[in-house]
Amino acid sequence: MDGPSKLRIDPGSVAAPVETLVVGVTRMIELRDFAVKLMQRSDLRVYLHPELSDASDYCQRNETKVDLIVLLLNHPDELTSSDVERICREWPLARVVAVGSVWLASALRTRGYYPVSWLVGVEEAMGRIDAELDVVRGVRMPLPQLANYAEAAGWKMGATRE
Repeated sequence: MDGPSKLRIDPGSVAAPVETLVVGVTRMIELRDFAVKLMQRSDLRVYLHPELSDASDYCQRNETKVDLIVLLLNHPDELTSSDVERICREWPLARVVAVGSVWLASALRTRGYYPVSWLVGVEEAMGRIDAELDVVRGVRMPLPQLANYAEAAGWKMGATRE
């Protein structure tokens, strides 16, 4: 062997569904439709909880390890900066996708709670979930949690894809 090799996992060979924690209440119809589609996916094992504290308690009580966290955000103030810190502390290795609806564009200008790398509009969310599953499966490099706007845009366009 001439150098270090990278572990490559064929996405089709991964038999077990990805453990996925979905947190939030779907008050908006577009988030409700997204959540239904997410729960119907066979490549995900979804644990749905309306509140972050419920999700945390469930994972601790059942020793559930999640690879993907999906936050359903009806408005920008739904989670506080303390909630974001809690997610980073309790699930440091999980990929996080915060799905927002129409408020998302203004939230990027006025709110500092969520890392830019987490945020995605509901219309792009399923594609982002697919990309994050590629990260979990080892076929795509992850977007760093503290990525800036340019890095997030490049990752979205596949610029960091190997």
